Amino acid sequence: MDYNVTVVGAGVVGLATARELSERYENVLLIDKEESFGRGISSRNSEVVHSGLYYKQNSLKADLCIKGQQLLYDYCTEKSVSHNICGKLIIAQGSIGKQKLTELLVNAERNGVLGGKLCNKDEILALEPHVQAEYGLYFPRSGVVDSHQLMLNLEHDSKTNGVDTAYKVEVKKIKKIKGGYELLAL
Repeated sequence: MDYNVTVVGAGVVGLATARELSERYENVLLIDKEESFGRGISSRNSEVVHSGLYYKQNSLKADLCIKGQQLLYDYCTEKSVSHNICGKLIIAQGSIGKQKLTELLVNAERNGVLGGKLCNKDEILALEPHVQAEYGLYFPRSGVVDSHQLMLNLEHDSKTNGVDTAYKVEVKKIKKIKGGYELLAL
């Protein structure tokens, strides 16, 4: 069969890619070697919605993380996907720890991460009563998401938009041919 676009891998990134492409192109195929979506890394992650604070300044990863965070929260709200903007607290001890947190905050601000705040002992205890630390760095926009619910919604949207799915199909080779690519799959 011929497809305009083929997405290999039905984890959260593959599903989101297929969904987005299906809004722009007809004839999209989503392939995964497993029997269903999300059977690899996407089902074994921490479900954290990152804020982009660790990434190198001006990197594509930082830029996409920051823009993607709000897009993800908006999608989850629209589709009633369970998520919680609970914040992230990074703790440290001693002057070296405080210096590292300060460097991390500077990096986050340079990346465009908003709302980061250095915290003292009392502020940490107010956020997390069972945590004993001298210093903390709090990012209120970090959160968590139910990754299975998210993937279920992304697959549903993709199929609604006409994406064909092929599970239990493993791509063995991709060959450039005139006018496109040919996939050898089993």
